Amino acid sequence: MALLLLSTACGDDTPAASDTGTTAGDSTDGTSNVDETSTPDETADTTDGPTTDTDDPGDPCERNSDCDDGNACTEDVCNAGVCEIDSAVESNECRPQIDVDFPPRAATLRDEGPLVTVTGTVTSAAAPISWLRINGEDVPVGDDGSFSHDVTAQVGGNTLVLETLDTLDVPRKRVQSFLWSPSYRLPTVPDDGIADEGLAIYLDQLTLDDGNHMPPVDDLATLLDIALGSIDIQQFIDPTTPITSSAGYNVYLTTIAYSTTDVTLEAIDGGIHLEGFLYGITGDLVFDCTIPACQIAGGDGTGDMSITYIQVSSDLMLSINASHQLVVDSANTETSVVGLDINSDNAWTNFLITVIQPFIIGGIVADIEAELTNQVDTLLGPSLSQAFNGLAPNSVLAFPNIADPMQPIEVELVTDFYSTDFHDGVAPPAGSPPQGGVITMRGGGYANDVVTPYENLGIPDRYGCGEGGGLSMPRTGELEIGLSDDLLNQLLHGAWQGGLLEFDMPAELLTGGGGLIDDLQIHISGMLAPTASDCRPDGEVRVHLGDVRIDASLTLGTAPISFVAYSSMLASLEFTPTGSGVEITIAGVESIDTELTVAEDASIANEPLLVTTLESQLVDGVVQAIASGGLGAIELPQIDLSATLGLPPGTAALNISTDEAVRAPGVTVIRGHL
Repeated sequence: MALLLLSTACGDDTPAASDTGTTAGDSTDGTSNVDETSTPDETADTTDGPTTDTDDPGDPCERNSDCDDGNACTEDVCNAGVCEIDSAVESNECRPQIDVDFPPRAATLRDEGPLVTVTGTVTSAAAPISWLRINGEDVPVGDDGSFSHDVTAQVGGNTLVLETLDTLDVPRKRVQSFLWSPSYRLPTVPDDGIADEGLAIYLDQLTLDDGNHMPPVDDLATLLDIALGSIDIQQFIDPTTPITSSAGYNVYLTTIAYSTTDVTLEAIDGGIHLEGFLYGITGDLVFDCTIPACQIAGGDGTGDMSITYIQVSSDLMLSINASHQLVVDSANTETSVVGLDINSDNAWTNFLITVIQPFIIGGIVADIEAELTNQVDTLLGPSLSQAFNGLAPNSVLAFPNIADPMQPIEVELVTDFYSTDFHDGVAPPAGSPPQGGVITMRGGGYANDVVTPYENLGIPDRYGCGEGGGLSMPRTGELEIGLSDDLLNQLLHGAWQGGLLEFDMPAELLTGGGGLIDDLQIHISGMLAPTASDCRPDGEVRVHLGDVRIDASLTLGTAPISFVAYSSMLASLEFTPTGSGVEITIAGVESIDTELTVAEDASIANEPLLVTTLESQLVDGVVQAIASGGLGAIELPQIDLSATLGLPPGTAALNISTDEAVRAPGVTVIRGHL
């Protein structure tokens, strides 16, 4: 303990009155509720530490009571006839106070630049301030205790750790957090505050069409092939009505059918090129003799017709309408007939082949071609649109609720469509992405019941870590599902609003008191939403929990203790593929910083023990309690067109299977397949 030699003989100090109120930061303005009426000695040297006045030693002292320097915050002693300061009085009033004027505690800061100027004052009623550090950097302190220091913020959560020491070696620590971004979104009701780029799905050419259209359905082309197979071309004929009457014969087409269908899909710039085929079209002909002349020639006859295939081709262009729905519009639709052949089973009716061919082509075949063109607009295009719209994973996610474990916190995941980006894989444009396409969706998380008492700007946009730019998918897998950090923060914000960090802590989560701790009451209140970010230098994604306020009272032995603490922490995240989605969990806490202030002066010495206990057990217990239930799982829905096509459930369905999770800047990419 540093000693100050006094230049005057004084009596004993009067101990400072105990500050029974909290000295922790206020939940709204980030200031300290301490006694600000005491005035430090303005003549004290704030940089050089304790001094000895050798020119005027004053009258020699005989006892400690001779050494009262008039400062109630110092313990003065008589040492070999010389008055000295032995130590500071251990009280909230006498120890150093760090007051931060800006930023406020739990601030949400919005600014174009990341430079945040931290301002405030640091004082000690007992002795001059020896040093001040903010996040480990030395900060100059003015004669009046004021300080100003620039901190470079990262997009997302940031922690300020302010540490000081006075010349009597009395330390103090303040911990507070803030969020920063050039822009924010505040979800209130769907779809207010929704993230523009929440979810992205990349479909490689193999996912669109792998060339094998046999069951089970594992690409979009096979799904549309099933849709095309629902066309009924029998509707275009009437077996009782002749298609033509010529030379005494009424010619009837009594049946028509096709053997198989096929659909091929190929990504093009702006959409998908579709080719649809009806293969093996056959029909039965009846030649009904209606006059005596044809009876003489042989009478009635039969025949058949066949077409190798009828083809329809169309460019299905993808866009997003004003209602944020994915729309498929057809363009450049054409049909063609390949391999028309008409046969007669009877020689006497062969002459009719050339007669009826124009009626076959201009009637039945033309009707089928028109129907195929119509089916592109009314069936195939809408089926593709429905398949894509089915990718939007709207659902209600359940988060663990420590306050009421039987009632999970429900967050509504709302998604719709933002943009499409399809390419043919060749120039132009120069440097074309691989053949395939990305569908980007908006996404938001909305708490069904708002519990948290705090209001702020909302969710910080990642915004390319403050540099601008949007979500970018790797486009290296057959199927990629991108969960953006912005959407993850939407879900975390929704869970926070719903009370994820607002509860009375079960007493069993604070142990280690050796049986000496009784009457424990703890309330947890997270002042900031957990916020994920990968904008730190190493690029790893972590979740920041800032300004978790802890109000507690307990009995330690026989001494009642109450305290207020603020903890801020960083935790690593883990993304685990599930059968059809991704589960998000907290993998572990990487760092914790805690500011703790007891209200009772007599218990100040217990603060280090309480901090250690909080950081090793209570805070870890909070995180583990949250992590035990998972931070939610996003399940991608099955795409089932069976009902639309009038088929049994599951007949025309696509299931998404996930394989692995990898990270790209600002997005967790789940690679999988259909």
